[in-house]
Amino acid sequence: MKITNDSIRKIADAACRLPGPIWLFGAYILYNFATWSGNLLVQLLDRTPGSSGYWNWTNAAIQVKLLGYEVYMLFILYGLLRRKRYAVPLVAWVAGIQFIIKVIGTVSVIRNAEIFLPQQIGTWITSILPSLLFAALWMGLLLYTERSQELARLFPPEERQAGKWRVALLIVLMIL
Repeated sequence: MKITNDSIRKIADAACRLPGPIWLFGAYILYNFATWSGNLLVQLLDRTPGSSGYWNWTNAAIQVKLLGYEVYMLFILYGLLRRKRYAVPLVAWVAGIQFIIKVIGTVSVIRNAEIFLPQQIGTWITSILPSLLFAALWMGLLLYTERSQELARLFPPEERQAGKWRVALLIVLMIL
């Protein structure tokens, strides 16, 4: 595929027509991809034995799995830009899984608190508050994908279909 100014313009126009919460989701995908790419580059360039950049089979397997996850998330973003029928249901699945992960993380912090000491309330709140905030944001995105009239205009609900294999692959890449 030859990239021309027209193809870039078409992608930019499609992105401009997407609603705000979907823009945030796209920014989240691009930010995660850039962060992962930067960390991978640091690990590849750091050849000091015994450092975090030292490669073994486990580290390589984790990076391959993360590569699959990041590419799949870019695939979802591409589907949003090209108005594919699988895009919105996969965004809803991502939001739902992320919500569950954040709630489980919050419950885990609360459950693992040995004893509640009043002088440690700041530490306790700073470990719980970000998870609750992100859980609320993910739940908001999930509800938005289901109830938005603007999103229904761009992606008619009767045409939204994500195959079972796409959902299964998303779950495997996100959780394992």
